[in-house]
Amino acid sequence: FVHYNATDEESHANSVQGKIKALEKLDKELLCPLFNYLDQQYKDNYRVVVLPDHYTLVKEGIHTTDPVPYAMFGKGINPDEVLSFSENSCFGKEIIKGVDMMDKLIFSEE
Repeated sequence: FVHYNATDEESHANSVQGKIKALEKLDKELLCPLFNYLDQQYKDNYRVVVLPDHYTLVKEGIHTTDPVPYAMFGKGINPDEVLSFSENSCFGKEIIKGVDMMDKLIFSEE
């Protein structure tokens, strides 16, 4: 479990560019090295889910109760048709409650 708050803070500051930079830093400094390590150490024998803990609008700088996008992948998780990780690309897709997401992540045999 990793909590990265920089994107939330940039949203509260109404900074689109700051949020983009925070996401790029997360990708470069945490996610890419993590995935490279997992690939080297565990090949295809792992599962990962990436998601925000809540939705924060950059325009208003406030939290909302809107569903958040998520990416789940790894052994036994079949990909869907979504090709990018964003609110827009995930709009209208399956909404999963937290407890159900953990079941899917841990027990899924798709």
